[in-house]
Amino acid sequence: MSRFFSASLLALVLWCSTARVGAFSLVGPYATWQVFEIGYNLPGDGAQNGVMNINEGYRQTVPILTYGYDATFLKYFGTNGVAAVEAAIQVFNDLPAADAMTPDLSEFPLKTLRINRTSEAAGLLDVKTATAGVLLLQLGLTAPERYVWTIRSRYVPVAEPSSIYSVIQRNWDPITRNPSSFINGDLYTYVITQIYANPNAWEAVQVPVDPSADGITTLAGYMGFAGGFINGNGANLGAGVFFNALTRDDAGGLRHLYESKNYAVEPLAADVIAGAGGGGAVSGGGSGEAPWLPVTTITVVTNGTTTVTNNVAPRVVTALRPGIGKITFKRVDYDSLLTTTRVPYQVTWTDRYVTNGIVRGQQVSRLITRPDLIFRAADLGVGPPNPGLNEYTRNLINESTLNTTAGNGEVDGPGIVQLPMEYVFGNAGRYLLNFAPSGQGVGESDASGGFSWGSFDGSTNPPVLFPDGLSVQALEQMVLNGR
Repeated sequence: MSRFFSASLLALVLWCSTARVGAFSLVGPYATWQVFEIGYNLPGDGAQNGVMNINEGYRQTVPILTYGYDATFLKYFGTNGVAAVEAAIQVFNDLPAADAMTPDLSEFPLKTLRINRTSEAAGLLDVKTATAGVLLLQLGLTAPERYVWTIRSRYVPVAEPSSIYSVIQRNWDPITRNPSSFINGDLYTYVITQIYANPNAWEAVQVPVDPSADGITTLAGYMGFAGGFINGNGANLGAGVFFNALTRDDAGGLRHLYESKNYAVEPLAADVIAGAGGGGAVSGGGSGEAPWLPVTTITVVTNGTTTVTNNVAPRVVTALRPGIGKITFKRVDYDSLLTTTRVPYQVTWTDRYVTNGIVRGQQVSRLITRPDLIFRAADLGVGPPNPGLNEYTRNLINESTLNTTAGNGEVDGPGIVQLPMEYVFGNAGRYLLNFAPSGQGVGESDASGGFSWGSFDGSTNPPVLFPDGLSVQALEQMVLNGR
């Protein structure tokens, strides 16, 4: 029997090496049952880094997200840092609309993460890869590698020395939408492990069945994994790791959230106003956004704030809406001293909603006086696992009450990823790591180099280091002898 099982498992692994099987996971606020004791909200996790059921996804409701850089980012990362962020954003802007992706997502590769060995030896983390990872969180995805299997409950009988665990899946195949144990073709199992002793915490730690498989393959996994564990170790964005495209499962998760057949009852964002034109029956699933234009109908008051003179509420605010199809990121000039865009802009698009079983449209717009996403730099401390990349002000709004009347029946979602959002890169700079046994003194000669921000790819070009002026040779020397 054991030989038969082993042969069957081997056949399954060989089959999945050619079959396009995988999964995505949906991020959301922690459900009431997602507690520390069973592997949620661990050290390193964000304030809202729970995992959702298939009908509980959180997503953006506007087709264009604006972004900008404040002075702290520009001073530390300079033009090379801006170029790295822009390269990450271009990957998303180049994506087809959700409805235009092929049924089997065959245009997307299974594996896109690579290693730059020079950057790995120097302890460099790639700004582009980190940026793309947090943008996937912003769009509603988290690490499928963490939630192939996850504990739903732990019961400790009074008279028994052992515990009883209920284990569920929160991974969804992008084709069938069924639970999946595969991610980008790799099969995973789990081992329930005590990960913290005081306070006590247990987790269903994921283990690749194929020992030669990569632990993490999705881009969502490299930033969404946060405080979790995989294959017995903590999982974080690794030194020298970079990507050149979204994987099939990254793209499949975005398609699920934003395709036109994914309906949810949603209110328009608070700053959306009525645009030009009336409403009527429409077809198609695209966002229909109009050109990006300077605003002419605004009034600037004496305290520096900007108000709209034609602030008219849209005709339909809360309704059953399809996914908006595609998110486009648009850079705006940002004055971090005044915390406003240098020139207010207005963007208009066709908002689609359902009434009496018919998809209708109304023209709406937003006045952009502050970027939706702001990239900053600050001293976030140093040390394992990285020089720091924090999210601030990410706010997930649960709209399950609205959707219960629509037959959804969930309690933890679906919902909306609310704007604005700030991403703060650590700028503490170069540091050394010392590991000191109790009662033993250590010094500079015992240290190793810590992680630093860089920008690199698969070419033979030397990595770009931040802040400008630091050389990769200096970092390699730190790794070799701590100096």
